[in-house]
Amino acid sequence: AAAKAESTGGSKVSTLTNCNAEVCLNAIQLAIQYQEHSAQAHTIAMRLSDRLLTLCRESLCNRDFLRSHSTVFFNRGASLFQLKIYSQAAQAMQQAIDSLSLWITLANSDGQVTDTDTDTLGQLCKRFEIAASAYQANHSFDKASQQYAGAVLFVCTRFSQSLQDAIIVSKDIAIPPFSSTWNRGSVVDRALMFVDRYARMCANRILKDPEEPSACVSLLQHFLDDSISGQIAGAWLLEAEAHFWRPFMAPSGSLSASSVLKTRLKHLESAVAIYEQQGCLLGHARCLLEMAKINRDLHAPNDCAAA
Repeated sequence: AAAKAESTGGSKVSTLTNCNAEVCLNAIQLAIQYQEHSAQAHTIAMRLSDRLLTLCRESLCNRDFLRSHSTVFFNRGASLFQLKIYSQAAQAMQQAIDSLSLWITLANSDGQVTDTDTDTLGQLCKRFEIAASAYQANHSFDKASQQYAGAVLFVCTRFSQSLQDAIIVSKDIAIPPFSSTWNRGSVVDRALMFVDRYARMCANRILKDPEEPSACVSLLQHFLDDSISGQIAGAWLLEAEAHFWRPFMAPSGSLSASSVLKTRLKHLESAVAIYEQQGCLLGHARCLLEMAKINRDLHAPNDCAAA
């Protein structure tokens, strides 16, 4: 660890802090191995994990420790998930997410990670996916929503230029999210995957309970970043979310069917407002057409009779 001190961590890196980080990492691995035999081992592992992240965040040690840290907690989280110990699996996977996302952020600032680095992005997305699935399996839907939103937000901000280049042909033309042109594993494909998973979770919740309010919240409403929510990329994500709701239709005329249609309509209305504000004519027209179809279905005779 000390031998690589000056190469991948910045001017503040020292041999002493690298050794400190290596001790933390080794102790974390030992603590994880003994968690089944000692409740205190879990507390120790979390405390050392926070210490290691702090050292790397302040550029005091080689950032490659972050990747090792992420791998340790990813393996732990994946094993716990297989054992259906979902709460602990989610917690371990969150540690894996924190360290790898920090590694990407630090490496991106030094030009070591670019928008075309889909391998690292794929590793991070896998961590988000397992964490969200663990929370969902544990019926912690709000926390699962935060994972899906966090994944999309990270992809859209950290790889923003690649996303914009892919979806925006010109100021007034945005390629539809349901296009077949996206390359598998690309930034766009990763973002759409999480929008799809989030839409599936929310739609299934509405089919079980049509009056569940949190299931109608759009993915974009979890964002605090105005640079996305008010831009074409934000409208594009809303349009994608409305599209992914389409397969989840309950019997026509039922309360569930009405809830699904109204949720799709609400997402499209928000997308239309952003597209119009940004002058994206094609996206605006595409959403208006889909809204007309939804309004037609909402006011079909069998729906009126049911009402």
